[in-house]
Formats: sequence, structure tokens, C-alpha cells
Amino acid sequence: MFTYEIAPVFILMENGILLSCNAMSAEYLFMTDKIYDPRFDTGDKRLMDRLMELSEYMVRRIREQPDRFYLIMEPELVNVSFWYLPRQLRGVCQVEG
Repeated sequence: MFTYEIAPVFILMENGILLSCNAMSAEYLFMTDKIYDPRFDTGDKRLMDRLMELSEYMVRRIREQPDRFYLIMEPELVNVSFWYLPRQLRGVCQVEG
């Protein structure tokens, strides 16, 4: 049995589109009362860069061990889809690419 984990990301090309859709200014959607200077809030960018590095590392490690892992598809961002081949099935079943 194989299980897939899905983590959706919602990306828009136009800056401010969500803010303009929030005509009622619901406070719970966009918090503007930061207790720090948001210009120094680079945490999300660093986190995303780190996740991209880890994704590339994981793909590299999967390719180094084709007898144990099978890369299902090339990752588009940080999601890496792969199969782990248990010891009992290694060499028994053929995975086609």
C-alpha cells in the first residue's frame, strides 16, 4: 500500500490581489499589528530556500540508492514523490520509469 502526502501551495502572480479582495478588512486574515519591524522578516524566504535545498538533497540521495528507492516524478518545488522498496521486494518486482 502506498500513501501520498499532498501539501498545496496557493501562489498568485498579482501583488496585493488578496488584500484587495478583503474589502471588509477582516483582522483574522491579514495581521497588520506586528510587534516587530516586518522589514526584517526574512524567515519565510530563508525557510523556503532551505526546503528547496533539502528537496534537492533528497532527490540526490534517492538516485544514489536505486535498489532501495524509486523517484516517481521530478519534483516541481519541494514535494518529492518516491517509493521505498522493502528488502523483501528488492529484485523481485520491476519498477518501470
